[in-house]
Formats: sequence, C-alpha cells, structure tokens
Amino acid sequence: MPVRLSFKRRSFAEPILGGVALTVGVIGYLVVLTVAVLLGGVLNGHGPWFWGGTVGALLLYSGAFAVVLMPRPGAFSRRSAVAATGLVVAAQTLTWGTAVLDQSATVVAYEPLVVTAYVLYVMIIFRSALAVAWCGAVVGLTATLLLGPRTGAVEWWTALQTTSIVVLIVVTAASLAIMPLLGEIDALAIRYRRVAQERADDTSALTSREQRLERIDNRVRPVLEGILNSGVVTGDDVIVARLMEARLRDGIRAPALDTAPMREAVWRARSRGVSVTLLDDGGLRTLPEADTAAFLSTLLPLLVAELDALSEGELIARVMPPGRSPMAMVTVAWRGIRRRVEFGPDGFVARVVRV
Repeated sequence: MPVRLSFKRRSFAEPILGGVALTVGVIGYLVVLTVAVLLGGVLNGHGPWFWGGTVGALLLYSGAFAVVLMPRPGAFSRRSAVAATGLVVAAQTLTWGTAVLDQSATVVAYEPLVVTAYVLYVMIIFRSALAVAWCGAVVGLTATLLLGPRTGAVEWWTALQTTSIVVLIVVTAASLAIMPLLGEIDALAIRYRRVAQERADDTSALTSREQRLERIDNRVRPVLEGILNSGVVTGDDVIVARLMEARLRDGIRAPALDTAPMREAVWRARSRGVSVTLLDDGGLRTLPEADTAAFLSTLLPLLVAELDALSEGELIARVMPPGRSPMAMVTVAWRGIRRRVEFGPDGFVARVVRV
C-alpha cells in the first residue's frame, strides 16, 4: 500500500520570521518596550531630551521590525537587510545621543532600547544576512563606546549589554551551523507557492475546459438527437456542426477572448458568412489580473461591435505574445479594403492602418 506524505501548509507557506503569530509577538514586544521605557523615564525623572529621543528611537525600531518581517522567503534582499540594519544603527545612535544630552545619573531607562538593537540583529541574522547584521552591530557598538562614557552615568555599561553581545555571538555560531537548513526551508517555501500556483492554474484550465464542453454539449445534443430521430442530415445541421467546430477551436486557440458576448457575436458573424479567426499568443498572461481585466473590458466591446457591423468579409483578432507591442491587433477585410486596428496596453486604440 503506497504511503502518502503530507505536510502542513504553514511549514512551507510562511517565512521563517513571518506569519501572524510572530507579527503579533513583535507588536506585543513593542508595547512592552514602550511601557518599560515610559516607566523608566517617569521613575528616574528624566528630562525633555529623554522623551523626544526615546519616541524617535521607538519609531526607528518599529520601522526596522516591519522591514525584517514583511518580505516572504527569498524576497528579503540585501537591500532590505541594509535598510533594516541602518534603522537599527540609527536608533542605537539616537538612544545614546539622547542619553548624552539628558545627562542622567543612570541609563536604566535606556536599557530596553539598547537591548532591542541586539534583538533585531538576531532577526536579521536569521534572515540570512549575517554579514550585514554584524556590520551594523560593530557600528552600533562603536557608537556605544564613544557616547556611553559621555552620558554622565557611572555605570553606563551594564551586564545586560554584555549578555546581549554574548547572545549575538552564540546565535551567530548557531546560524553558521544551520544556515544551509534555513536556505532549504526558504527554497521549499518558494517551491510550494509555485506548485500551488501551478495547481490553481491547472484547476482553472480544467474548469474552463469542462464549461466549454458543457456549452458545446448543450448546443450539439439537440442537433444530434434531431438527426437521430429524423434520420436526415439537413443543411442547417451541417452549418451548426461547422459553427460548433469553429467555436471549439476558438476556445483552445484564444482563451483570453472566450467570453459569452464574444462567443455569441462570433456565432452571429459566422452565421452571416463572415470569416472569423481568433488567436491568443499569451501576452495578457504576463499582466497583473486587474490590468488584464481592464484591458479586456475595453477591447472586447469593440470587438463585438466590429463583428456585429460585418455582413461579409474577414476579421482576425490576435492577442500578441508577451513583450510585443501593440498588445493586440484586429484586422478587418471588407470589399477590397483592409484595415488593421492596433491596441495599446490600456486596451484603447493606439493606431489604425488602412491598406
């Protein structure tokens, strides 16, 4: 009996440092941090420099947390790491600069902000940006060593800061050991999303195919049952069969144009003897879904109007391949006159060429 392996969606669909739970945890941490800083400021009687500087540092740290948490696996680039690290260094420097201006006898109220910098460095390390995190940590430590002695506090360097640096070193050593595993997890997350998208596309294509076959069945079945009952194939039966074969071909060759108004307009035009060819080379698949919908909402009514206006002749509608300009073309041949209408990315007419 074959064994079916299954994996929880969360294992691959969420980034290592992402997800609702961790986001809520970070928000909770920021709330506790704010309360701790406020209580320290009130209990130790800090001046106005403290309040302005700590609010600025809290905002910078909040921005750094957002930069670290937001990108999906594989999307946390070096630029994101540098941005987050820059915010952390700025917050560290602002914290110690504020302490220098404040000239308080103790830096206890500043300690939660100082420790938060190392929390963020650890998070950046676990987002596979070890070198960037350590560059920031060195710059932040340099600012600490330069500004700390000028704060007026006797014990500006505390055991908590030493512990934070030790933790950073331990995490660095651990990350060097498990970095390949973290990379594999990120790669699996990306692969899972790609497979899920492919499954969704396959399901959508299958659903579209079944709907197309159902529509054909609804039209063809009465005709075939009539032939079966009468035993005679009439000229109208032949016309319907040819129209149905052409409609089936349209659904395969031009899925982007396969809408109810278009199908009916094409049926009416072909019934009048108009030659209609629909082609879709996939240019719209590269656009965002909203842009595709906007493009078709403009293009399709124009196509329907062109088809309904023809009593004879030929119409060829084509969606161009990806990256081509124009995005779509409609060629109409009628009584020796050939007209080509080109449509831009917005779905509106970009140019009309007459031959």
